Amino acid sequence: MSDRFEKMPVWQKSHELTLLIFQEVAPQLPGGAESALAGEIMRASMTVGATLAGASGHSYTKERARRCFEARGLLYETLNYLLLINDLHYLPDTLYQRTRTLTGEAIALLNDYIASLKRR
Repeated sequence: MSDRFEKMPVWQKSHELTLLIFQEVAPQLPGGAESALAGEIMRASMTVGATLAGASGHSYTKERARRCFEARGLLYETLNYLLLINDLHYLPDTLYQRTRTLTGEAIALLNDYIASLKRR
């Protein structure tokens, strides 16, 4: 990939999601950002961006696609933790909805990117 990963719309959206989780979601969980649940959702969300950054460094389309599939799995893992947090009523509905929307947008962008890799 000739562009840097920071220019990828999916990386930008996943980074926005990670910042929201670190700055607004994790502090509201019981035990704050140091709790096990906060640690898991923070780890999953930040690894999405790291995996996409790693994917951008590969010149082989097949390897880039493999890394993107990993990132998509991490987005779904993030969504799983978000659903649990919501079911436990740890977040205000507006914050849950913002986070859920960002997650869905990141998944859609990543699906589009994966589709473009398959066409190469």
